[in-house]
Amino acid sequence: MVELNSRAVPWCEGLTLAQLMEREGASGLPTAVVVDGEFVPKSRHPQTLLQPGAKIATFSPITGG
Repeated sequence: MVELNSRAVPWCEGLTLAQLMEREGASGLPTAVVVDGEFVPKSRHPQTLLQPGAKIATFSPITGG
């Protein structure tokens, strides 16, 4: 299991951040992603392998003034 936004989701060996985001329906959304406290740019999602127990948090941009 990994934790996505404080929710346990299944993990399997070789799971990338891009695959997880696609599986969870968040791949096309404008979000910032943090894995275990480190920001991961969208360009690195396909090669970022997730480990069991990883904590992933997503943040959507907020506009306004």
